[in-house]
Amino acid sequence: MRILAISDLYYSLENRPYLENLASQIKRKVPDVLIIAGGLGEPLASFEAALSLFDDISCHKAMVLGNRDVWARDGEHTSQQLWSEILPGVVRRHGFLYLEDENMVVGRVGICGTIGWYDYSGRDTRLGYTVEQYQELKGLVNHDAQYIDWSWSDQEFAATIQGDFAARLEALDRDRNIERIVVVTHFPVFKDAVLHLPDDAQWNFGAAYAFNLTLGRIVAPKMKVRGVISGHLDVGGQWDFTFGHNVVKTHIIERTEQGPALVVLDI
Repeated sequence: MRILAISDLYYSLENRPYLENLASQIKRKVPDVLIIAGGLGEPLASFEAALSLFDDISCHKAMVLGNRDVWARDGEHTSQQLWSEILPGVVRRHGFLYLEDENMVVGRVGICGTIGWYDYSGRDTRLGYTVEQYQELKGLVNHDAQYIDWSWSDQEFAATIQGDFAARLEALDRDRNIERIVVVTHFPVFKDAVLHLPDDAQWNFGAAYAFNLTLGRIVAPKMKVRGVISGHLDVGGQWDFTFGHNVVKTHIIERTEQGPALVVLDI
């Protein structure tokens, strides 16, 4: 099975030609599954315009949302409305399965996903900041503090979606008809992807808002998991994460100034 994955499109009129070419590339490669790991764009019109680029691609399609997708700076919708009602409906209308609500099963492969919101588990403990300080100082390095207006704290939201994701993953793991599992998240979930840059204080501080390593501890023991695909970081790469006898291909989708790169996972 061939899975193609992209993330962090950040649709605009300026990068539309790049994204149109990317959609054409995907169509020519004739994938079995197309996955978008969040980050299509905002406001809502940009989000839907990005999705429409893939309307005529005939394959299984699934996706999760990213943090920018729920930014509420146009005054028309709240972040909670976008998350709970509006964006899931747009996703389904364009022929994508919304992985936050249900798993995708293609043959004997299961695909399980979530935005995987940051819970500060990726913070660099060497810096000495407390969780409370990360909550207070978030606006210094992260626009989510200004543009997301729901009432949940980061940890509350992360815990809520974590429980639902864990149940969906467990269902796939227990299903005797499923041989292999691919996990899709917007925020990376394994330490292998955590970059420590000694001379970049802003990056090391901002890592608290870039990962959910708690989810990684849920994913790692599942021996059917063969691949994990995430976005958000822009700096892409591939790591082999080893847990016991299982080796998991972990992909972080790269993004250039124009748009995302294309990740190919043969499973």
